[in-house]
Amino acid sequence: MWLLWPQRTVWAWPKTMRLSMAINALFFLAVGLFLAVNGYGLQATQPDATLTMLSVASGAIDEATFAEWIRQHSQLR
Repeated sequence: MWLLWPQRTVWAWPKTMRLSMAINALFFLAVGLFLAVNGYGLQATQPDATLTMLSVASGAIDEATFAEWIRQHSQLR
């Protein structure tokens, strides 16, 4: 399907946008890894986690608010 609309693929986005998305994905993986190493798991729906990470990336929420979100959505395994 992407062959019909190549402008909609990730590679058609500006390079800076792709880099920003990659950094955010690595950041989210690092949060999950940190929680797992310490015996916790992230208990959030995919839409909630996605919206939260987009808010972090855009600067809509600050570090303290994101830390509180992690506390609310982490659970001991």
